[in-house]
Amino acid sequence: TAVVRSLDDTTGTTYYIERKNEFLARGAVLSGKTVQLKGAYERTDGKGYYVVKRPSDRLENLMDWEGNFVSKEWFLSAMLFSEGLASVTRRLPNFDEERGYIDSSGNPSIPLRPDIENQSDFRGGLAANKKGGKWGYIDKTGRWAIEPRFAEAGSFSEGLAPVQLKGGNEGGERWVLIDKSGQEFGAISRC
Repeated sequence: TAVVRSLDDTTGTTYYIERKNEFLARGAVLSGKTVQLKGAYERTDGKGYYVVKRPSDRLENLMDWEGNFVSKEWFLSAMLFSEGLASVTRRLPNFDEERGYIDSSGNPSIPLRPDIENQSDFRGGLAANKKGGKWGYIDKTGRWAIEPRFAEAGSFSEGLAPVQLKGGNEGGERWVLIDKSGQEFGAISRC
């Protein structure tokens, strides 16, 4: 059976969520009302989160399966939790953006910063972040574990991540695997 709840945010807008005992499809509109589902994640304990979008201003937030918003703030973009942290992007009044990570209570775990140009989810305790046109990796304290120096950076898996050392105008692509200290291993081909 479906569960329908009415929620109010600080502006007084009413949101509705309809949930069954299965995931709702990406892009589905919950109950045909004002919150649009962007994605869903189920934890092993049976609880999970939705990424929802407000059609009125296209801002995003995370909502738990009980219908509670994770943060009081709405973001330009929000990603699902990965290793306990969710990547968020906020638009500043001058239309610049700042990026960081929040925890499941909606608190900034890694403060939002305007010098981060792009970021990924945490995998293996590290997340790729782009600063000054180059990618590096931060740890869960927000410190650089591997300073930005790569043209592209993939996620860690089993202690290794694919990175591109040179790009386009610098002599073509050269991909290698790195470990969590940034040490390079043999070249790889990337399809």
